[in-house]
Amino acid sequence: MNIRHCITLFLFFLVAAKSSDQHPKDYFRSPMDIGISLSGNFGDFRTNHFHSGIDIRTQGVIGKKIYASAEGFISRIRISPYGYGNAIYIKHPNGYTSLYGHLNRFNEKLQGYIHAKQYELELNTIDYYPEENEIKIEKGEVLGYGGNSGSSSGPHLHFEIRDSQTEQALNPMLFGFDIKDNVKPEIYELYIYPKNEWSTINGKNEKQSFTAKLKNGVYQSERSIRCNGKFGIGIYALDRFTNGKYKHTFYELTMIQDNKETYHFKYDALDFETLRDVNCHMDYEEKRTFRKKITKCFRAPESRLDFYTTNINDGIVEISEGQQSSFEIRVNDIRGNTARVQFDLLGESSSVREQKKEEFDKILKAQSENALFKEDISLYFPDKRLYEDQKIVVYQSEETSVHISPNNIPLKDWYRLKWKLPVQYEKLSDKIIICKKRKSGSLKALMTNYEKGELSCKPKEFGQFVLRVDTLAPEIKLKNEFNLNKLVFKVHDNFDQITGYKASIDGKWLRIFYDAKKDEFVCRPQEIELEKGLHNFYIECADLQGNLEVFQTQFQN
Repeated sequence: MNIRHCITLFLFFLVAAKSSDQHPKDYFRSPMDIGISLSGNFGDFRTNHFHSGIDIRTQGVIGKKIYASAEGFISRIRISPYGYGNAIYIKHPNGYTSLYGHLNRFNEKLQGYIHAKQYELELNTIDYYPEENEIKIEKGEVLGYGGNSGSSSGPHLHFEIRDSQTEQALNPMLFGFDIKDNVKPEIYELYIYPKNEWSTINGKNEKQSFTAKLKNGVYQSERSIRCNGKFGIGIYALDRFTNGKYKHTFYELTMIQDNKETYHFKYDALDFETLRDVNCHMDYEEKRTFRKKITKCFRAPESRLDFYTTNINDGIVEISEGQQSSFEIRVNDIRGNTARVQFDLLGESSSVREQKKEEFDKILKAQSENALFKEDISLYFPDKRLYEDQKIVVYQSEETSVHISPNNIPLKDWYRLKWKLPVQYEKLSDKIIICKKRKSGSLKALMTNYEKGELSCKPKEFGQFVLRVDTLAPEIKLKNEFNLNKLVFKVHDNFDQITGYKASIDGKWLRIFYDAKKDEFVCRPQEIELEKGLHNFYIECADLQGNLEVFQTQFQN
């Protein structure tokens, strides 16, 4: 063996060793003492974000013990009606941070610590960072108990591992947790997307889907695919774990054209700043309209995602008349189980003889600022808000309704919508809200500002927007008998926009837990030391427009 081969071999083993050490396999223990079964995987497509951890099932119940996965100190404690709800972050000496979300409650020591901080700061929702090593944690120590707090849709533990320095979310499956998986991903459909107005797929200039059927261990398209022009390819494929009832996003994808790898990515790490870019990585329209999770095998021009390791021509394919090109797409789970789909694109003669005439108000440029002024409406897009150039139409059907289309266009972040206040609402300028109409027909109230005769808001989607008047205060009703141990109040707002709430006894601040899913306030008057006698209880709640409701009563102890 010559010296060159020796050096190459040495470098190979060096890189392999480094890769192996990159994610320690025996450092973290399971955060639960039951077998790990997942309801959510790392990289799953969620509404407007990638899932940045794993969701561990708690057997459908609240109260299972949650353990520290490794030693360290608590670097953050968070209590919120939304997001991760009751959450703990532990910083470990090996450079990682673990997160435990949706807890029902913390252990007694932590519960007392954070409650004291809430009373000290008079904050119901708190995001607190203890001093380094102030609260040390041992591996296997009980941190709290599993629950359903925050934006959870059922009892489970949201568990993450992050790089403490970069704050990237890392795939917990890389760290050696015992989660059985001998099941291959499943492939259901192929999608072909024309990338310009001249491209055709089986004679049509529109997106088309092709059912994939398993034959002799390989998926194949049930129909032939004839193309002419430039295209992107998508795949509808999902994965599950052994004995798992939930289907998830797979771990890795490779596209091969004519025996050459042209596109590849895997979900090892995610940046929180770009989680929203899931909307350009998947077929946003199919997800919103049919709840199908289609993975694109081509990259949006202004995508900020950096996990594409092979990306020839951004994954865009070009086929001309008479050409035939063979493709294979492989999807793997993290245990190496693989599913493959093979298909050919056959070059057809183009049937598009003239460009379609489209009416639009403006072409938004993805790489620059954009503004549009029309009638009583104006739109402003800061720099780089889109993933690619986009034609839009703005239509004001009446003074109180405006449509911005196409509806299913993903945006990186907010744009500003300004709306001239109709004359009939001038006396109610502080009570007018701009609402986004949901697919169901219900309305989502947006934070609305009024200045110099104009309303403004910052939506992150296109669609239909309407003006509404909100002069109704939220409702507060006591659900149980007045009890010093626990009071439960039912709260309701006509636009589901409760933004402020506080309680007190004899003017002393009282902590409230707000369960947004149940529309309930829970407080415990016994947390305040009270002398014997008559006391005044007070609770208030405000909505987005400042409408205030107050509940008051007296009690004797």
